[in-house]
Amino acid sequence: MVSLNLLRRTPQGVMVALLLVLSGLGERAQAKTAASVTEVVVNGPAGALLSVDGNVMGRLPLSDSLILAAGAHSFQLQRGSQKVQSDILTLPANRLAELNLTLAGHNLVAVLSITPAILLVLQPGDLPDILRERITQSIAATARQEHMVLLGREQQPDLVRRQAAIARCLDSGDCHEPISPEGDTAYVLRIAVHSDPGLDTYHLRAELLDLRTRDVGASAEQSCSPCDADTLSAQLAELSRRLLTETVNRPRSTLSVTTAPSGAKVQVDSRWLGLSPYQQETFVGPHIVKVQSDGYLTQVQQLELAPGQTASVHLVLHPTPVRKSARPRWRLVTGGLLLGGGIVLTGFAASALAVNGQCQDGSRNFDTCTPFYNTLKVGTALVGSGAAFLVAGTVLLAIPAGQTERSMH
Repeated sequence: MVSLNLLRRTPQGVMVALLLVLSGLGERAQAKTAASVTEVVVNGPAGALLSVDGNVMGRLPLSDSLILAAGAHSFQLQRGSQKVQSDILTLPANRLAELNLTLAGHNLVAVLSITPAILLVLQPGDLPDILRERITQSIAATARQEHMVLLGREQQPDLVRRQAAIARCLDSGDCHEPISPEGDTAYVLRIAVHSDPGLDTYHLRAELLDLRTRDVGASAEQSCSPCDADTLSAQLAELSRRLLTETVNRPRSTLSVTTAPSGAKVQVDSRWLGLSPYQQETFVGPHIVKVQSDGYLTQVQQLELAPGQTASVHLVLHPTPVRKSARPRWRLVTGGLLLGGGIVLTGFAASALAVNGQCQDGSRNFDTCTPFYNTLKVGTALVGSGAAFLVAGTVLLAIPAGQTERSMH
């Protein structure tokens, strides 16, 4: 604190006081700029006196919109001796909103509508900062003309995480992950700007992803040549306006998909949107619904959605047919054992027959040697047994089953 007596006694006192006042004003202005605010358009009974949190704002209709700090607020109307107050309303940060106030007896009905927000993804990321800023400003102005708001950088700190989900949805059709979990975004506008080396030409591509349907509402491509920063920004702003208008005006319906059993993967027109049971706003027109689940056959159904219709699709999943072996396992095992036994017995038989009648002492004088091997009967028996085993094993393995069996889960 600076003493007022000191300020009065010194010639420099007036200057010091002025600097302190200006410094305080500057801090307040900076704090107000840094604070999160919401622009609110208020509609209500003409002539009624509007107050916000006890502070008088003027009589309706107001000449301009209100700039209020984000957060909880209470609105009051006074007309004659009647004073009514609304419930507490919470305003989001850095958004546009419309507030409709209606007198209902001794109550004040307040309906707050948040202006749809657009998330801008500008590619590639190495565009000059000046050009990126010029493009962003032009698209932001177009959004306001369409009664929407473009989210600023301070409102999209998780843009990197969102970009991955956006790319999966737009490029591969994997749209099952919510891109805006908080519901603060209605559209994603992805713009790609590529220039020809050495030429004053830009190639532009824009896609508008509608987050309520998780579908591309509109897309377009065009070239800009010759093209400077102003022309490029103007063309992109006009391109964005066309996509927004086309998407907003597309009629919609509601699609509900259930399956038995539940938990199946739901695809609509090759876009993975989630698991059953599934319900989502959908653009009208023809669609192909496909559901998939491990261990079950894929089910597909075509349908035509009409404006305002709620279409329900219920698909029963059937287990995938599982082919068993054409030969039962017991036959394979038994047949294999019989074949193996037949081969072994046949080998023994061949050995027995090979030494039949030979001298046991190893000499070749068959007139005097004694005793000699007499294995004819044994060899013959082994040949018969081996042959029987071989035939039985071959029959068990060779004859197929009567028909394919199915395993029902």
